[in-house]
Amino acid sequence: MSLRWRLALLSSLVTFLALAVLAVSSGLALQRVRIFDLDGELDAQARAVLDASHDHPLSGLSDQVESSLTLETGTSAARLYRAGRLVWQGGARRAPATLDPIALAVSGRDRCSCNDWRVRTLVDTASNLKLTVQVGRSLRGISDTLTDYARIAALGTILATTAAGLLAAVFVGQALRPLERLVSRVSSLDSDAVIPGLGEPTEIGALARALQGSLERLRETRELEARFLADASHELRTPVTALAAGLEHTLERPRSPQENRAAVQLAWRQAVHLRELAINLLALSRSKVAPPARVRLDLLELAGEATDRLMPLAVDKNLTLDVDGEPSLTEGDPVLLARVIENLISNAIRYTTRGAVSVRVQPAAGGNWVMLTVADTGPGIPAAERVRLLEPFQRGAHGNHEGFGLGLAVVQSIVGAHGGQFELSERPGGGAVAAIKLPAALRPPT
Repeated sequence: MSLRWRLALLSSLVTFLALAVLAVSSGLALQRVRIFDLDGELDAQARAVLDASHDHPLSGLSDQVESSLTLETGTSAARLYRAGRLVWQGGARRAPATLDPIALAVSGRDRCSCNDWRVRTLVDTASNLKLTVQVGRSLRGISDTLTDYARIAALGTILATTAAGLLAAVFVGQALRPLERLVSRVSSLDSDAVIPGLGEPTEIGALARALQGSLERLRETRELEARFLADASHELRTPVTALAAGLEHTLERPRSPQENRAAVQLAWRQAVHLRELAINLLALSRSKVAPPARVRLDLLELAGEATDRLMPLAVDKNLTLDVDGEPSLTEGDPVLLARVIENLISNAIRYTTRGAVSVRVQPAAGGNWVMLTVADTGPGIPAAERVRLLEPFQRGAHGNHEGFGLGLAVVQSIVGAHGGQFELSERPGGGAVAAIKLPAALRPPT
C-alpha cells in the first residue's frame, strides 16, 4: 500500500474514532437530559396526586388528577398507597402491577429506572395518613429517540469517515506530487537536470536541497574515481609494458653474462617500482574506504624502524640519514603510519643528491599534538607546486627522478584519516621540509 493510501486510511481511522467518541458522548448527554426532564415532570405529577389526596376523597381523586398525568411528552401511570396497600391508581393502563416495589420497603429511595419505566416515589410526611405516591412513565420514548439518534450518528460517522479518507487521499496526493517528481529525478543519477523543489520552503525543499548536494558530491567523487583509475591504469601500463618489452628483447638473442645481469637488474628495478606503486595504491584506497585502526603507539619508535629499513637507500647515495627526538604517543594504524613515514623519507632520499636527510619527532602545541618532520638538502619544492603535489600522480618539476607521483597523496590521505595535518615548506639554507601533526594519545588515568 502506498504512502498516500496509508495516510488516507489513518485519517479515516482518526476521524472515525473521534466521531464515535463524540457520538457516544452526545448520546449519553442526550439520555441524561431526557431523564432529567422526565424526572421533573414525574415529580410535579407526584406532588399533584399527593396534594389532591389531601383535599378530596379517594373516589373523586381520579377526576382531579387524571388530566395532569397526560402531557405532550407522554402519559404517566400513578399509584397511591396507604400503609403499603394500593388504594388508588390512574393514568396509563399498560403500567406494571407495581411500579417500584422496593421503594415501598426501603426508606429514602425516590427515583429509579425499573421494569423499563422511570418511577418517582413520594412519601407523605405532612400528615398521619401514611400515604405514598408513585408516578412512572415508560422509557420506550427515550429509548426510541436514542435508537434514532444512534442510527443517524452511525450513518453520519460512516459518511464523514469516507469523506475524510477521500479528501485526505486527494490532499496527500497533491502534497506528495513534488516528492514523486523528486523520486523520478533522483532515479536518473546521470541526468544533468536540476532537482525539482529546490526553492520550496517546505520539508520537500529541504530534502531536494540535501539530495542536490549529495548528487553533486557523488558526481565529483565519480569523476575523481574515474580520473584516478585512468591515471592508475596509465601509470601501471607504462612500467609493465617496459618490463615486458625489456624481457622480450633480452630473450630474442643470446647475450653475455654481463648483458643478462644488466637486463635482470633493470627488470628488478622496474619490479621494485611496480611493488611501490601497488603498495601506495593499496594504502591510498585503504585510507579512503574505512576508518583507520586506533592503536596506541610511539611515533619516535615507528620513525626509527622506518629509518632502519630505508638506510640502505641513503647509504647507496652517500647520504646521511638520522632520526632524533623524544617519545611521542599517538593513536592510529601502525601499518598506514609506517607507510606515511617511509614515503616521506624515500621522497627526501630520491630528490637529494648530497647532504643529509633528518627525521625529528617531538610533542607540539602544548602536548595536544605530536609532530614528525623530514628535512632534506635537496632542491626544495616551489610554493606554487605544493598544493598540486598532494593530488595523485602529480610529479614535481624535477622530472628526471623516478616515481609515480603517489607518495605525497598517500601521506595527505592517511594523515587526514587520522585527524592530523600535513604541510610542505622550505628548509632554511635550501631543501624541503615535510611535517605531519597527529593528535596526541590521551594519557591513561593515574
